[in-house]
Amino acid sequence: MKENKYITTHISDIGIAEILINDPVNKNAVNFDMNQEIINVLTEYDTNDSVRVIIFSAVGDVFCGGGNIKKMVQEGKALEPEEPITTNDLPEHISDIRAVTYLMRNIQKPIIGGINGAAVGSGIGLAAACDIRIANEQSKFAWVFARRGILPDDGSLKLILDILGYPKTFQWAMTASTISAEEALKLGFINEITSEKNLMKRCYEIAEEIATYVPPLTAKDLKKSITHALENDLSSSMKKIYELQKINRETLDATEALDAYKEKRKPKWINQ
Repeated sequence: MKENKYITTHISDIGIAEILINDPVNKNAVNFDMNQEIINVLTEYDTNDSVRVIIFSAVGDVFCGGGNIKKMVQEGKALEPEEPITTNDLPEHISDIRAVTYLMRNIQKPIIGGINGAAVGSGIGLAAACDIRIANEQSKFAWVFARRGILPDDGSLKLILDILGYPKTFQWAMTASTISAEEALKLGFINEITSEKNLMKRCYEIAEEIATYVPPLTAKDLKKSITHALENDLSSSMKKIYELQKINRETLDATEALDAYKEKRKPKWINQ
């Protein structure tokens, strides 16, 4: 377990990595230093071959309380750092919390979100940027930007539009309402609801299933293919998968996947 100022990280023996927001005293609200810590870890995990799957959650009973609303009220406006917090030569508009959500969606590792309580404001963006979202029964989701006189500039607008489609996204954004875990499940924003006690166990079950049965390169290229398909038409998507498939089917792990299936055993990946 590695401690930063605002996040805690860990990598298990089978390559399941944890990123936990760890500022429960402040309701795990995002701040500029926290954003930088998450950016650094995401960048590190993206190139770390020992990391297979990432679980993104938080310490305590609040997933993320959004931004520092008290400071926004004092200053009378949304907050931005004096200098853009970015990485990997990303443009200025993909900086700070936007860089976090952008990297979460675009790095090549699957990310499972363990939503352990309220997700407010930019907490919605962090949840939406996860590839799979598992929430506990106490979770609630408050996409409240419009009620604060600001736009959802954390990347959540595009991410939620991809998840829910236009009508549901428009209504939620405009009403800026708070919804329960049950409502979020019916809406299609989360994948599952589980108990508070079982949340991390369930996240690990899914992560272990991916790490055990899907070759590392296939997992990377499948996420790449899905995110590419969101941005392109059918022909372009087919072309992308055609190109990636030529690489995947020639790997030693692809052969191992077939051998393991034939021999009715768990595969042993070598990432080649």
